[in-house]
Amino acid sequence: MKKYLLLCLSAALAVFASCQQKEAEVQDIGIQSGERLATGFRAVLPPPETKTSVNMATGTITWTTDDPIMVSNGNEQMTMYVGAGGSTTAELFAEEEPLDGSSFYAVYPAEGGSYSSGTFQTRIPTVQTYARNGLASQTFPMVAHSDAKRNFAFRNAASLLRIVASSDLFAGERITSVSITANEPLSGIIMVNYPSAENAPVVDCSGGEKSVFVSCPEDGVPFGEPIYVVVAPGDYTGVSIHFSLTNGAGYVCNVDGTVSVDRSAYRTVEVSLEDKYEDLSAQETANCYMITRPGTYKFRADVKGNGVQTSCGLASATDGIAGVKVYHQDGGAFVDGDFVLIGNYICFTTVFGAIPAGTVLLSAVDSQGKTLWSWHIWANSQIADVDVSDGSVWLNMNLGAHQVGFRKDNTGYGGYYYQWGRKDPFLQKYTTDTKQETIAPFVSHASSTDGSLENSIANPHIFYGGYRFGGKADNPEIEDWNGLDGSVKYYYDWWNKDITGDGQRNVPAAKTMFDPCPPGYHVPVYADLASLLSIAKENKISSSEGRRIEAEGLYFPYTSYRYFAIRTEWWPGGSEASRVFIPSATPSVTTDSTRRYYRMYMTSSPSQNINGAQRSYGVPVRCIKDGTSVPIVIPATSLELDKTSLTLVEGADYTLTATVLPSDATDPAVSWESSDPTVATVDSGKVVAVSQGSATITASCGSLSATCSVTVKASGGSLSGGIEDMDLDEW
Repeated sequence: MKKYLLLCLSAALAVFASCQQKEAEVQDIGIQSGERLATGFRAVLPPPETKTSVNMATGTITWTTDDPIMVSNGNEQMTMYVGAGGSTTAELFAEEEPLDGSSFYAVYPAEGGSYSSGTFQTRIPTVQTYARNGLASQTFPMVAHSDAKRNFAFRNAASLLRIVASSDLFAGERITSVSITANEPLSGIIMVNYPSAENAPVVDCSGGEKSVFVSCPEDGVPFGEPIYVVVAPGDYTGVSIHFSLTNGAGYVCNVDGTVSVDRSAYRTVEVSLEDKYEDLSAQETANCYMITRPGTYKFRADVKGNGVQTSCGLASATDGIAGVKVYHQDGGAFVDGDFVLIGNYICFTTVFGAIPAGTVLLSAVDSQGKTLWSWHIWANSQIADVDVSDGSVWLNMNLGAHQVGFRKDNTGYGGYYYQWGRKDPFLQKYTTDTKQETIAPFVSHASSTDGSLENSIANPHIFYGGYRFGGKADNPEIEDWNGLDGSVKYYYDWWNKDITGDGQRNVPAAKTMFDPCPPGYHVPVYADLASLLSIAKENKISSSEGRRIEAEGLYFPYTSYRYFAIRTEWWPGGSEASRVFIPSATPSVTTDSTRRYYRMYMTSSPSQNINGAQRSYGVPVRCIKDGTSVPIVIPATSLELDKTSLTLVEGADYTLTATVLPSDATDPAVSWESSDPTVATVDSGKVVAVSQGSATITASCGSLSATCSVTVKASGGSLSGGIEDMDLDEW
């Protein structure tokens, strides 16, 4: 059946959308639609005055030839077909003899239609096809009772949303599909309570689907041209309209408030697709962006990571961007269409409805297709913070994981592997196949001649096996992925810009452009792991597949690690497969020219500790929230006074100087005390001689102390021998 819309305005209601939706219209629908055995039945689209619910005073309403109609006598049903179309009344024909009876009921379209005791069942298609200025055949359901002359006067059993979109941002593009979701059912099976022709049909879609999809021609529908969507009558909240465009871009428009549409009426919703992308990089640019709900997103591609440079000297700006390349998509396909470059932003839209957990590795490329920088998009509605008793806040799962908990099954629980100092994820696959060099689409290189900063940026999908700096000659160890030609510069500050050497366990977090964590989070430092491990030792649950810190509700699945041995093998950790490994941003102390960093490990046995691991290893990352790292306490290790003994005359004074080391001790405060204030007092190091005698001045800093013996002489005495260890200039 073809349907054309009348231009009779019956009311005007206001609806507001987050994407510049204009005032909505509510208008009537005129139902215009167009040889088998003659049945004696006629399908009638009656004149307006017989319609009690809407005004259809204008427009031409006709049937289409071969429109199928389900006809029932209350017990049996059959399909009849419109004969010659083109008029408001059409004779119905069938491929078998018509049913017997005195009362008859009809449903259009025939497929899925039925009747029982005053209730019709029919359907509103969840997948619909665009038809210019109207609806595709067999899309809009109707029901009817027959009169004594076997005429069926059809009544509408659905409503329409009339979507009109405009856009300057996407000028020249066209719409290839429209998807609508809501909190209430929009389409699917509907039950129509219509016991007699004197009553208005009452439609119930409570068992239907909360979405509807309209496919458009391959060359698209131009902006400004209405797209009609058949929906059930009702009041809709949480409405989202998702557009797919000819350039591969997607756009989601979220409608505020309630959209109400009556049976046999349509509502116009006008939207403008302008720059309403949610900026994932607004808080902070990063190498990973996480999304927890559907939407239209963008992030800055002209900044590398968070833009904080390290000693490697790499510029923080990304210049010469010409396009976007997708390396890998794992888990659920949560992106609808393509990633699109608009200015300096990479833009994308999620699929409509709930987003599946998944990850994408993509990059910005130059005109020659060379990767300039890459990012990891992490979609998961379960991502959340976990507050720990030491004041820190951790993500509830490893970076890139799809589920909370633990189980040895790929990235579902364990997340991705990261080589120390690199920002890009590598697919985790639990296997004991020690010869598996490639886990598609990631490539593994064990050569010592191609691991470098430049190559790691240009090839974010390559796991560089690393260069050997030490170890036994017959089994050289793999130390560092950054081993170009064996002449590597060891950078300490890949993940912490303030670290300048090995073993600096007391340096607080300072995120860099290579940190793999999303905005607002960073790779933990040594002190964070040490504190978490101390909590785990007191309160933990082990299983065959992971560890749980019970009181904190933190899960750590066994993931082991990945590395190359003898430059040919891709190991799953071998006997260490049942271990938790979490890296820190802190390089460890090295004594044998190895390249290592501190990591936390826990096993199914009581064994748990923090030790050093080679930088070429790949391990999962657990991010900690910015500003919640465990306060680093740098204890004072030395306290000295500039004088160990002092002689003063009554009334004289001298200020002692206390030196606390290290200079960056967390609490360098010094307290002062006199053993006999009647002889000498002290305040903030200033010693005042009161009367003849001896006293000891004690300076304290934490558990450290230093003393100065003070002798007070009577005033007026000879200076000769009266001042010990004191210059006259100081007196």
